[in-house]
Amino acid sequence: MKEEVFCPEIQEFLAQWKNINRVWSLLIVDQLVKNGLHHFTVSPGMRNAPLIKALVSKENIKINVALDERAAAFRALGHCRASGKPGVLICTSGTALANYLPAVIEAKKSGVPLFIISADRPPELVNAEENQSIKQTNLYGEFAKMFLDLGTPTEQISPRALATSINHLVHVSLLENPGPVHLNVPFREPLDESTTTFYSHMWIKETLEILNHEGPETRYYLPQERELVLNSQEKEIFYNLFSNGGNGLIVVGDLPPHQENGPLKEFLEKSPYPLYLDVTSSLKYYFSLQEGATPTFDHPEVQGHYQKERPNFIIHFGGRLTSKFYYQFLKKNPSIKLFTINDSQEKEDPSFRTTHRFLASPHKMAKALLDLLKSKKSFLRGPSLWNSFVAKKRRIIDESPFTFPALSKSITELAPENSTLFLANSTCIRSFDSYSSLTGQKNLKIMSHRGASGIEGMIASSWGHCDIDKNPMTLIIGDVSFLHDLNSLSFLQEEKRPFIIILVNNGGGGIFDLLPISNEKDIMPIISSPHKANFEFAAKQFDLPFTRVENVKDLCLEYKKATEAGELKIIEAVIDNEVNKNIYKILKTVRLN
Repeated sequence: MKEEVFCPEIQEFLAQWKNINRVWSLLIVDQLVKNGLHHFTVSPGMRNAPLIKALVSKENIKINVALDERAAAFRALGHCRASGKPGVLICTSGTALANYLPAVIEAKKSGVPLFIISADRPPELVNAEENQSIKQTNLYGEFAKMFLDLGTPTEQISPRALATSINHLVHVSLLENPGPVHLNVPFREPLDESTTTFYSHMWIKETLEILNHEGPETRYYLPQERELVLNSQEKEIFYNLFSNGGNGLIVVGDLPPHQENGPLKEFLEKSPYPLYLDVTSSLKYYFSLQEGATPTFDHPEVQGHYQKERPNFIIHFGGRLTSKFYYQFLKKNPSIKLFTINDSQEKEDPSFRTTHRFLASPHKMAKALLDLLKSKKSFLRGPSLWNSFVAKKRRIIDESPFTFPALSKSITELAPENSTLFLANSTCIRSFDSYSSLTGQKNLKIMSHRGASGIEGMIASSWGHCDIDKNPMTLIIGDVSFLHDLNSLSFLQEEKRPFIIILVNNGGGGIFDLLPISNEKDIMPIISSPHKANFEFAAKQFDLPFTRVENVKDLCLEYKKATEAGELKIIEAVIDNEVNKNIYKILKTVRLN
């Protein structure tokens, strides 16, 4: 028995992993890697040193280091949205994990898997209010799908109990509504490689068996990618819709950018009904007006048209839309039957008008519905109802000074095929959602943060997306949002990528000038976050290529040069807020006839 306990393999292992904190951490990281989690973003600290040691011992994983915890979390979020798999965040104790909260909220609201590991002090020190300690138990509350804390590392918990618990936590983040999970690991001293005594060598033997095992301790078998088959009731519902000749409208909202959208594209191509495609669907620029697309509901003429030619039903694929006017239209028309199709278990019904809810993947449901579509889109192949309307708007934009509509039109038309546009919130995403193509077709992937629609973390998240997707990326971001995420510019020093930031500088939160609140002149200086920042100095601080443009011609020239060269570049686009405000007023006056 003594020879078995002190066999050379165990002695060699203990020579490297000298205390239970290090072994416990190694087991955690081992199970994460064996579950396919290979992307780790680390916020440096001392309390998480055992976890960092376990990471650096592994091969074939990606470790990113981020000085700013909020930036770290958004970078991991971008990676997760691009891949559909959990990325891992690791931080020290105290306020570090609190800085992850904005990204955790966005992950929860967007259905993005995220795995957070927070190191912690042991409970006796937390209760004694030791320095850099807070009560970390269930810190994220309802925004984490699951919280797990097995206590301080101990031989009283078997290695298999730890390993299988990690396996379970990984798959909680993926199953049903994907979302963030939180593992808290309190470490007692030592945090370095000091040697401590192991009392149970059988515990070490079991640990070695787990580490030497090829796969995870528990193999979870996710639901198979099997075809969705409509039941008889569902067939009857949609058959009656498609057969009765009523006015319909097909709406597509937010869709996960990592999913294959071929079946839904085919359904939209064959549908005899007009389409309203939100920019976050990544399908908006794929369908022109000639192919049945409808301009944004943000324009009074679009609302007026559908008020006169009111649809009997709407089939809404995916998540929420960017336009609040679409939801106002639904509230005004309670007679419309609204069929929503999404696999999210969130309510996502701001108008309170959903009459039928189908919990299914939009892409799988679209494929199942194809057999029920008998007619083709032949009546839409000629000139669209909206051609002259959109042509008038395009002329106004083309003849105007430098404005948001001119910027979004130019970038959409110049962006490389199959590239990604990351659209920051406020005016940025609304401007790109308003773009309509007369006849053109372009395949662009759209990234955004529309779960909680915050303005922070855009630089970090877009860079995290590029950790997975190596196609060219263009981030369009406002000046206030840029200021919120300045620390993330340090990521851009890591390597050269085809990554362009269009920084729109209009001196503050320009979206408020487009809202009725702009009439309250006494509070506007506070609400609109005015600034006089010189962004060139921010770029110089991180040694990043930077240029400034003040007109559409120079924007197009600089953007085209950067995309053709595959460069990393920041382009500051300076827009006069009053000019921008006036163009939006003029565009609202355009009439359909």
